[in-house]
Amino acid sequence: MSELTLCVAVAGPMLEPTGAHAGRAAVMIRFATAGDRDAKQLAVEDIVREVHALDTVRSYRLVVTGPEAAERWTDALAVPLRRAGYRIHLETTGTHVPAGAIDWQAITPVRGSSIVNMHADEVRVIVDARTEAHELDQYAARWRCDHYLVQPRTREDVMHTAQLVAQRPRWRFTVDLREAVNLPSRLSAMGSIDLQPGAEA
Repeated sequence: MSELTLCVAVAGPMLEPTGAHAGRAAVMIRFATAGDRDAKQLAVEDIVREVHALDTVRSYRLVVTGPEAAERWTDALAVPLRRAGYRIHLETTGTHVPAGAIDWQAITPVRGSSIVNMHADEVRVIVDARTEAHELDQYAARWRCDHYLVQPRTREDVMHTAQLVAQRPRWRFTVDLREAVNLPSRLSAMGSIDLQPGAEA
């Protein structure tokens, strides 16, 4: 039995709110800090057990996110989860190469950060008033993939995001579904859903 413990929050099943797989069912592991009230210090075996118990819809898809997710993701957790049948979807800023095995890497670069060369399955740029087309060109040159996405940071950035797509048609306009609709906070295999706080049934 592994003695490794990690500070994580495990949630789901839920709909992925962003990216190329938006709208698909998945369970989420979010790396956190000890001050995060939703997080727990768990052994690897307990994380795998909790992921499987939460995945009542049997999505067998796991989204890994949180601060420094790429640095904290290792084979100590990846291997048992993949043996349990899960496909690993890692969300990262592109500043570190993940040490653990993954099946999908979604990179959301942060302006001004030192990025590294690595494989990407999708690149998602959060657009604000300062985002320019040449930035998209730089990201596309750095990471070759099939999914280039631009997402407005706020509603005020929608038109600018659309204009960037007009200038660079290989990029696709996308939105955070949580900003567009009342997503269920949890899915159920029995057909009922739990709505996010404040949502109407």
